[in-house]
Amino acid sequence: NEVSTRRTASRNYTNVLPGVHLRYDYDKNLVLRASWSNAIARPSFGETAYRSLVNSDDREITRGNPALAALEAVNWDASAEYYLPSLGVVSAAVFHKEIKNFSYQYEDPVPLVINGDSYALTSYANGSDGSITGLELAYQQQLRMLPAPFDGLGLMANITFLDSQATYPTRPGEKLPFIGQSDRTGNLGLTYEKAGLFLRLALNFRSERLREDEPLGGSAAQDLFVDRFQQLDFTARYKINHNWELYGEVLNITDEPFRVFLKTNNGQGKRLGQFEEYGWSANFGLRWKL
Repeated sequence: NEVSTRRTASRNYTNVLPGVHLRYDYDKNLVLRASWSNAIARPSFGETAYRSLVNSDDREITRGNPALAALEAVNWDASAEYYLPSLGVVSAAVFHKEIKNFSYQYEDPVPLVINGDSYALTSYANGSDGSITGLELAYQQQLRMLPAPFDGLGLMANITFLDSQATYPTRPGEKLPFIGQSDRTGNLGLTYEKAGLFLRLALNFRSERLREDEPLGGSAAQDLFVDRFQQLDFTARYKINHNWELYGEVLNITDEPFRVFLKTNNGQGKRLGQFEEYGWSANFGLRWKL
């Protein structure tokens, strides 16, 4: 017979989150902004739940950590926005974030022995500290200057460049990328909007990143990275009247696969660890809105 033991855990904290936000309208087209702010983010319920999930087939146990502290961040941001004729804007922004107490998943190097069987134990810990510095560039323009019916066309593009690093208590002495952060992310889109019709063809892409939904490796050779990814999607909507709208979308038109790899040869090579293809998907329907 199995015996359950009641256990309780609690945690409380108080945070003061000051911030300063500045805006300067240089002229009617150019807006400058700057800010300093503080923020927190609580770990998810799954990370802090006082429970153990046992996979007897694979001999694995995932255990929550109720002692996790909330993520704390100090943020510095500055941006410039220039508004173009014909409903357009071009912008540039820089930002820097100093982060501590972020949470991550790790595998305990010492297996857990239950009734003589060894189980790999995975749990959650707070990272020591990390930083994210970035540059974001964006452009959006409605091409109203074109003759009909092309005056409904629009362009949108943005790209973000990141430099991140973090220290992890389970990997002392190493500087690693901040978990889940890609060095480059971006979107490129072509839109058409006129007479109740809206169409959008969008390409979304991001470079490789340290996988956030799997345990951090015990060494660099065990770290899992999600490979670069780009996805092409199509969206369509037609407004019948004030309340009714037809809609449809086709996602992942190019059947972009999901790839996970491990780095080899001091980061110069890749060894494929996972490959999945999902194909494209579509949905459509009739929507009623107030």
